[in-house]
Amino acid sequence: MNPEWQTRVRAAESHAAQLMSDGEPLAAAEALAEKASLEAAVRRYDLAVVTLGECAALAQAANAPGPRAEYLHAQGLLLARVPGREGEASQAFKVSAALARVANDAALEVRGLQRQAELDLNRRDVAGAVSRLDVAVSRAAEAKLEETLPALLRVRAVYLQAQGRMGAALADLEAAVKHLEGLADRDDHLLLQLRLERRVLADLVAGGRRGESFEALAAAAEAAGAADVALDVQLQAGAERIRAGEVTAGHALAESAKQGALETNDAYRYTLACMLLAEAKERLGDRAGVIGVLLGCKITLEQQVGPEAGQGVKAILQSLEQRWGAAGVQAALAEHRARMQAPPAGNA
Repeated sequence: MNPEWQTRVRAAESHAAQLMSDGEPLAAAEALAEKASLEAAVRRYDLAVVTLGECAALAQAANAPGPRAEYLHAQGLLLARVPGREGEASQAFKVSAALARVANDAALEVRGLQRQAELDLNRRDVAGAVSRLDVAVSRAAEAKLEETLPALLRVRAVYLQAQGRMGAALADLEAAVKHLEGLADRDDHLLLQLRLERRVLADLVAGGRRGESFEALAAAAEAAGAADVALDVQLQAGAERIRAGEVTAGHALAESAKQGALETNDAYRYTLACMLLAEAKERLGDRAGVIGVLLGCKITLEQQVGPEAGQGVKAILQSLEQRWGAAGVQAALAEHRARMQAPPAGNA
């Protein structure tokens, strides 16, 4: 480690020792927390975990459940980053949430419950994750955590969908939208995202186009300057049209989303748009077009993001042979090359 980092760590240790000798354990814990922050900054997570444990022990000795809860929550965040220590992380969050309740810190309690739910989901315990979020939503509502509740409902909706409980998930999104619309100082970007997610899920639940139109959502996103949501609206609308057999309309929406993503340098949504466009072209019987879209996507991602960014698209290109056969892929490639070499229309 560099000398400056070592100097700062020693200074934090020395400060903590002095405070302990002065009989100020909570202040000493704060000084040690600075040391833990320095350790975590250079990814020495194991050391930082131990240091935060010392902080929590000092807070416990001082009979301070609030600070102890904070130190254990921070410890859980670091443990969750260390492979094989997820169980310890869950336990740290569990104790932290319980202490936060004693300290009447509902916000920290809810964060601890949500972190436990994430770890449950990582273990494929979806029921456990939903159960944790049930408690978190109840606590957020009781404590009137107005800004936290919509995001919690949104997360629970995702978990409920993983359980196949689409109706319950839709109810959570409805509640989140209603709650957010009632706030004077609200996150309008989150509201737009929730409205779009509600629209898409309502379609799946009802088996047809229901609720707010994609056109209205697109207009709202444009008015709010939310380019990412506007692209998501186009992608979802395009996917819906393609599923419904309106492939030409879906193709147009995917193409528009692709261009929009290029203009905003949004590699993630650009990739999604290319995948949707390739699907539309395949349904239209344009295999050469599929090849062209995927190759263009791969090249663009490699140029804008890096060589590794195109690996996923490369794998999709390689998988075409399983569907089309080797001869089919070669024929599509030949047609794609012919199109690339042909003079632009009107220049013949």
